[in-house]
Parts: sequence; structure tokens; C-alpha cells
Amino acid sequence: MKKGARILRTCLRAVVVALLVGTALNLINQGDALLAGEPIDVWKAALTYLVPFLVSTHGALTAPRSPQPTPNLAPGRRGTKSP
Repeated sequence: MKKGARILRTCLRAVVVALLVGTALNLINQGDALLAGEPIDVWKAALTYLVPFLVSTHGALTAPRSPQPTPNLAPGRRGTKSP
């Protein structure tokens, strides 16, 4: 996969995560103000969306690109590799 396509896919996924998580967190943190029709803290709202975006992007870009092999464990023998 080309680098540009990977970055675009990562950013799009991070936007979706930020919208879902940020909305849930905003409802938790400022839901009372929203329901009462009062003004919300714009800085808190912006950070509530920005943080999940940055965490998702960082995780996607720093994760290993290929799956790491897992050791084959024999049944009943935890922590030892089977031959």
C-alpha cells in the first residue's frame, strides 16, 4: 500500500473514532449544559474531539505493520513453546 493511501485511511479512521468517542465524552461532560440550552465550553469540546483523534492516529502509525507471530503453546503447558 502506498504511503499516501495509508495516511488517508488512518486519518479517516481517526476522524470516525474522534466523532464517536468525542460525542460520547461531550455528552458525559457537558450534557447538562446542552440539555439546558446553556452555552458550552468550546475549548473543552474541541479538546474532547482532538484527543481521541490524536490517540487513534498515534496508535495506528506506531503499531507494527505486520502481525507478530505468537508462540504455539501446547495444551496445559502455559508459557512453554511446543516443538
